[in-house]
Amino acid sequence: REEDVIAATPPLLQRIAYHPEYRTRAFDLLGEIGRDDERALNTHPDHAIRTLSDLAGYDNRRLEMAASLLEAVERWIDRDGVSGCAHSGLELVDPILEKAGSRMTPVGHQLTFQPYFVDPDAARMLRDHALRVVRRVIQEGELHAVVRGVESLSHALRDPMGHFGASASDDLLDRWLPEQVEVLGTLRALSEHPRDPIITLGVLEAVSWHAAYGRPKLREASRDLV
Repeated sequence: REEDVIAATPPLLQRIAYHPEYRTRAFDLLGEIGRDDERALNTHPDHAIRTLSDLAGYDNRRLEMAASLLEAVERWIDRDGVSGCAHSGLELVDPILEKAGSRMTPVGHQLTFQPYFVDPDAARMLRDHALRVVRRVIQEGELHAVVRGVESLSHALRDPMGHFGASASDDLLDRWLPEQVEVLGTLRALSEHPRDPIITLGVLEAVSWHAAYGRPKLREASRDLV
């Protein structure tokens, strides 16, 4: 059946995407399969958009893969517009805005999970690109896309949360401040010219914790938005 063929295709395309010469085509085919699939990503690991998001994270140590995926998202926005399909593309941007994670590593006959923190300097160009995509979705999208963009900015604003009890050093936290201040600037611009009260509420939710409990520099900047 056609639906069985479609369901079996994402894992094949995922493997093909690891080959640079076929990556663009594999991404575009996965995007075509998943663009109108309204199933929830977290409960359907076979979803084509979920397959793409799995390729975007830092756990595979392939920053060029994530960069190519951002280029694909921009191609789809150029073609379909921000609201032209069931997914805004930010599902693929959010993994690139992570600051920490874990990798599964085989050790003998067992699998172990190794926590890691993203180096903000090494990932700077990639993350700048990701934030540009978020801002574009906010600028060009309808209300639901703007609200989804605010969620992505809230995600980008958080401090790195280490997996399995790993703690970020004070030095690492300080190195994340420039990006967090930039994100606050985008949220401030949204709060000054809101299209809808729900956007203002989203901005307040994004900054409220930081305004109350954040590190001093971030707390001071966040309080201006509360």
